[in-house]
Amino acid sequence: MHPIADIVIGSMQAIDFAVQWGFGWRYVFSSSFRKSIHARWRAKGRASAIGEGLYAGLGFLLINCLVAAVLYRVMIGPIPPIHEWRN
Repeated sequence: MHPIADIVIGSMQAIDFAVQWGFGWRYVFSSSFRKSIHARWRAKGRASAIGEGLYAGLGFLLINCLVAAVLYRVMIGPIPPIHEWRN
């Protein structure tokens, strides 16, 4: 397959996964979703379940850090460059 198509399909799959998980918050707040995920993980192999959990956890951190940065920029102002953080 063409490399660009691989990137597009992979990106679409990642977005679909993140939306199904409610960007991680669905796992945090919905006990029925958590129970269904745990049942699915019990049916899968350990490596597959760990991979899915890590992928969901990293996606949760990435998306929520991005949202926090945008909200900070909108509410407080521009984020200073790293070399100015020491002051």
